[in-house]
Amino acid sequence: MSDYYNDYIAGVKDRLIQLGDIKISDLRLTVRTLNCLKNMDIIMLSQLTQRTESELLAGRHLGRKSLFEIKDLLRDIGLTLASASIREGSQGQPVMSPFEINVRIQYLLQEKARIDSEIARLQELAKVPTHIHVQTAEEEAEQEQKDARERERLSGGNPHLAKIIQLAGLTEREAIVLRERATKTTFKAIGEMLGLSLHRARDIEGQALRKLRHPTRRMRLQDEIHAVGLCGKVGGLDCCPQGKTSGPYA
Repeated sequence: MSDYYNDYIAGVKDRLIQLGDIKISDLRLTVRTLNCLKNMDIIMLSQLTQRTESELLAGRHLGRKSLFEIKDLLRDIGLTLASASIREGSQGQPVMSPFEINVRIQYLLQEKARIDSEIARLQELAKVPTHIHVQTAEEEAEQEQKDARERERLSGGNPHLAKIIQLAGLTEREAIVLRERATKTTFKAIGEMLGLSLHRARDIEGQALRKLRHPTRRMRLQDEIHAVGLCGKVGGLDCCPQGKTSGPYA
């Protein structure tokens, strides 16, 4: 048996010895239950833990309600009643003392709590990526070139629209809708191009314009918004006098 278990037994033994010296009259039991136990000559807590459920129920006037009261109290202080199936062997001789039973139960409960805690810790570790790839400078440069080519494709070669796509974080559909609207393509034609309804294409344009109306983006992209001709659509800019729009959107 492990040293940890032996140390645990020693600590619990001291505690149970102290608990065993407690009188049942000092416990939080009802008067009816106390009287029933006294009639069975059970005066000390150590005597109570040596009785089984069937032995207690055989006592005069002690019913299920009192039994549950006793078991709840013992559980609160880390004890249990004796178990006939463990206490008696094939010849009816004691196999484990009530003390050994209580020690074993407490040890197993503590081990279960420790194992449950370790399982929870390992489950949390399993959620964390075991390997995090950090891009090298060459990989970052390659990714940037790839993103630039994608923005050029979506913007139709318009550098102002490409910058809007980059800094406003437009999705592919939003970029395509703005690009096509800049060439005065109808929403119906854009919807057919993207496999969307006319109304959905109009909604996507609204989503893109809401992103551009964000105060920080609007001021940062003022020149690009003006060059593409979105001043009137975005609003809040002085680049076009009296809210007039220039460019393809005019």
